Amino acid sequence: MIEWPETKFPPINLWNAPKQESVMSKPATDKPYITLTCNPYEHDTSVNTRITIEVMEKDLSRYDMIQVCEDFMKAMGYNFSPHEVLGIEVIE
Repeated sequence: MIEWPETKFPPINLWNAPKQESVMSKPATDKPYITLTCNPYEHDTSVNTRITIEVMEKDLSRYDMIQVCEDFMKAMGYNFSPHEVLGIEVIE
């Protein structure tokens, strides 16, 4: 068995990219409104990577929040086919 040295990776912040200004953009707060975190498995085969997404804006629509959740799942390794998305289903 190969012994790999333990490597510590900094948290990944997918929302740190510069935003394009638009008429609809709102200023972000200084601290995260919502933080989604996936901690690494506590197992010796783990890549030991923590995934963190911080949502800074408080006024996201529920569709924007679903997109954040879908992007978080993709960052965790969940696969979506081109025709698959998270969404809201109306049950009558």
